Amino acid sequence: MKEHEALLFITKAFGERPENIRPDASKDEIPNWDSIGTISLMAELDEQFGITLEEKDFGALNRIDDILNVLRKHGKLLD
Repeated sequence: MKEHEALLFITKAFGERPENIRPDASKDEIPNWDSIGTISLMAELDEQFGITLEEKDFGALNRIDDILNVLRKHGKLLD
C-alpha cells in the first residue's frame, strides 16, 4: 500500500475528515484520537493487516507518522 492509501485507512479508522490526517498531525490535533479511537485503530490494524499491538505500544503512537511507521515495520506500507 502507498502512503495515501494508508492515510485513507487511518482517516476511516478514526472517522475523521481527510484533511485532518497528515503524517505530521499529532494526537492532540485529531479529536477522535481518544481512547475509543485508539481501540478502533487497534481493531482495524488487526482486522485489515493482521497487526496486533500491545497496550504498551500505544504510548509510542503520538503522531500519524508513528502509525505509518507501524505499517512500514510490518511490511504493509511501501515507500
